[in-house]
Amino acid sequence: SLSDDAKIKSERAIKKLSLRENILFSLFSTGVHDDNISTALSISKKTVSAHRRNILEKLKLKNRNELYLFALASRGEIK
Repeated sequence: SLSDDAKIKSERAIKKLSLRENILFSLFSTGVHDDNISTALSISKKTVSAHRRNILEKLKLKNRNELYLFALASRGEIK
């Protein structure tokens, strides 16, 4: 699992996300596809992409893969 220091940094970073970004972060972390997210939340795929871009920026991540790994690690699913 993440070290205590890394866990604290992870929690701080996630707290920077808006409520909507938190919802999308949770969906992204479970591997839900953009099409399904846009349908479920009644938003366009462009809006889903914009939220992802904002989340990546706030969490200082480079891409979707890093976002997925960050989410797994923050939930303690990566040892």
